[in-house]
Formats: sequence, structure tokens, C-alpha cells
Amino acid sequence: MNIDELQKAIEYGYKERNIKKRRYSALDKVIVFFKYTFQCTDDTNFILQIKKEELKRIYKATNNAENQAINDIYNYLTNQITPIKFLQESQIENTFEIQVNKHIKEGLAPWIGKNPKVLILGTMPSDASIEQQSYYSNPSNSFWKIMYSLFPKKENQNKKEYITSHGIALWDCAHSGIRNGSVDSGFIEKSIIPNNLKSFLKQYPSIKTIILNGKSRGSKKNVSPQFIIRKYFSPNDFTIPIIPLGSTSNLNGNKNKIQEWSILKDLVK
Repeated sequence: MNIDELQKAIEYGYKERNIKKRRYSALDKVIVFFKYTFQCTDDTNFILQIKKEELKRIYKATNNAENQAINDIYNYLTNQITPIKFLQESQIENTFEIQVNKHIKEGLAPWIGKNPKVLILGTMPSDASIEQQSYYSNPSNSFWKIMYSLFPKKENQNKKEYITSHGIALWDCAHSGIRNGSVDSGFIEKSIIPNNLKSFLKQYPSIKTIILNGKSRGSKKNVSPQFIIRKYFSPNDFTIPIIPLGSTSNLNGNKNKIQEWSILKDLVK
């Protein structure tokens, strides 16, 4: 989210709460200050790296409205679910929706068949997968090529029918988040809302193993399934094995992916 998008998002919140025009003017002054003082307009993540009280000291507000505008900026950026609430629960003007929605991504519903035995978790679907509402649709991912090498496919089966017929469920660790493009390094880490994996596993007790698509431990700058599970869950949330396998993305140059993923054949027996 760039700084202009941030301003529009906060102003939309003002409109919803019938905030007086004075606060709009104060917010505009603070935004201009950010633009010309920090010379950073493409990513608002830098704001949270500055302590709020320190920023107020530097800004030297001339009235309470400007101090409140700074509070509004920090509250918006630290309230992770706000952008999604705007999109899901409010009547949004098209121009605002286009600006904000282009980086807010929401994952897919899980693909589940009868009595799944293995749950494969990625980070979150690529833009291509979200657009097609189908897992691993990015042509730069070898997931389906690997699966077709391991398990037979019946004629006229779609991908969902195929994978679930072999006792495999597909889902992701992240329900939604702000992400630039499809790569995991494009996430604003603080925007991630995880899927409720604990509740899901209680609902499907036939699942005996979790497979993570990717071995990377991840970081705030390059999230991964392991990173999300480590951050949002405790070891006590899982009573079944969690096995990280090499990413099926073509960015992973390992030539033995099929051999590595062949563990699935034993796990679904």
C-alpha cells in the first residue's frame, strides 16, 4: 500500500464514522509531511519503524487534530483486518476499491474429499490461482506435474476431484494478506491473517500428516509456511507430524522433487 492509498483508506474510515472535515485537513498535512520529509511514497511500512511519539515530536503538530491524524495512521497500519473489512462489509467506491484491492489477496477455500489423510499447505495461492480459483495454477509451479507422476488420473477428472480422490487435501497457511505480486517476499508480513488450522484439523480427524510446500524457515521479509505456523501457532496446536518438503515452485532448482514428494504415496495408504 503506497501513501496515497493509505490516505484514501483512512479518509474512507472518516466518512463511515462522520468525522469532521477538520480531521481530513489535518491528515492531508501529515501525509504531505511524510512525503517530503521521508521521501518514501511507495511503501508505508516504513512508518511503523518510527515510534509514534518520536514522530509527533519531529512533526510538531499545531493542533489536536493533527496529533489525532497521526494516531489514525498508526491505528490503521497496525489493525490488520481493517482493509479486508472495508472490502467485505462496506459499499466502496470503484476508484478506492481498485487502488486498495490490487494488493490485498485472499486465498481459496480448502479442497477436501472424503476422509483425507494428508493436508498439503502452501503459503497463499499465486495471483493466477486466485484468479482461476484453482490451486497451483501458476505455470511456473510443478505441483501438478509432480502429482500426476505419483498418482494415476482418471479420464475427465478435474484437478480437485483428482487430488482429493487420493486422500490429499489442499489449503494454505495464510487466509489473506497484502502482497505485491505472487512471490512470498511480496507480503507485508504484519498484514497476514492465518487460516484456522487448529479448528480445521479438529473438523477432519482423518488427517494424519501435514506437508508444508517449501522447506524455508522464512522471515518477516520472505514469509513461508513454516514462518506462519511458527508465528501464529504453538506446538500444542498440532498433534500430528508436520513435514516440510522442497517447494514445487520452479524457483526451487532441485531436480529430485518427484522423488522427494513420493513420500505421499506411503502417507495416503
